[in-house]
Amino acid sequence: MSQPANKKKYNKALRRLIETRRLTSDMLNPLGVPFEWFLRLANNSDDLSKKKIEALIIHLSKFK
Repeated sequence: MSQPANKKKYNKALRRLIETRRLTSDMLNPLGVPFEWFLRLANNSDDLSKKKIEALIIHLSKFK
């Protein structure tokens, strides 16, 4: 039995986020990340952005 299309997109986006440690705008919808959060992330320092990406990965991995 195959996964629903939206679950496949979620897993694909999450894999890419884990591999690159970069959140891109095309990942927002599949991962359910608000655009406003994405903009706030872009305004953070590199160190803070890295910490937030790590926390996001941990959070999103719970829903794989």
